Amino acid sequence: MTSLLSSHYKKRHNEFHREGGFTLLELLVVMGVMLVITTLILARHNQFNGTVLVRNLSYSVALSIRQAQVYGLSGRSTGGLISIRYGVYFTSANPTQYVLFADQDSDGTYDPGESVEVFSLSGGYVISNICANTGTVEKCSGSGDIDRLTILFMRPNPDARFITDIANDVYTNGTITVLSAQGVTRYVRVTTTGQISVQQE
Repeated sequence: MTSLLSSHYKKRHNEFHREGGFTLLELLVVMGVMLVITTLILARHNQFNGTVLVRNLSYSVALSIRQAQVYGLSGRSTGGLISIRYGVYFTSANPTQYVLFADQDSDGTYDPGESVEVFSLSGGYVISNICANTGTVEKCSGSGDIDRLTILFMRPNPDARFITDIANDVYTNGTITVLSAQGVTRYVRVTTTGQISVQQE
């Protein structure tokens, strides 16, 4: 009787342990699924971070242009001189930098020694394209039409004036394209009326 109960107990004990555990194959499948899910989450997280950072950088570029507009309206003093023109200078030769400057010699272009502040981009972010639109034709650095763009503000008007390396062209708006290392783009658009906006497409 005792041996019968003992063998019955052992049998039930073995069945219980056999039903309650994982096999090696099941464990590998679960680990594989977890690895795939973690990889997808991390990839989406990096893309999300890139999107947020390029948006913030685009707003920084827009604020720099707005700062030039405010300085141009107020006639801010720079180095003891009151400049009536302020602008922001972009060039395809240096896509990781742009300059807020005071146009002291009133020639409408940025010259060395006129900078008020130099802004640098880092972390793989670049100004990938600069464009100026005449209303019918858009000329861009990406297609080799222009190499530089100056957005200039002159007191007492809030209106923007666009100057490129092509003389005598009159432009209605300008676009600066900011590109992240992940390939996310944002566009800073400025119109002749002085409106500045950041757009996704």
